[in-house]
Amino acid sequence: MTEPSYLTATRASYGTVAIDYAERYGNALASMPLTRAMPAAFAELVAPSRGGVSAGARCPLRDLTSS
Repeated sequence: MTEPSYLTATRASYGTVAIDYAERYGNALASMPLTRAMPAAFAELVAPSRGGVSAGARCPLRDLTSS
């Protein structure tokens, strides 16, 4: 089964954007230890109450790019 051309184009564009983001923001959190630690702390707090499962969907790059 072949992939539709729009999926191939979308996959390629996501790959290009991911490379650009990695180059531009790859070390953005290096100087923000609290920001890096917060997801782990959150997961540690909520995981026991959810049987060891927790999830969060948020893009921290929004905070870095909005200023």
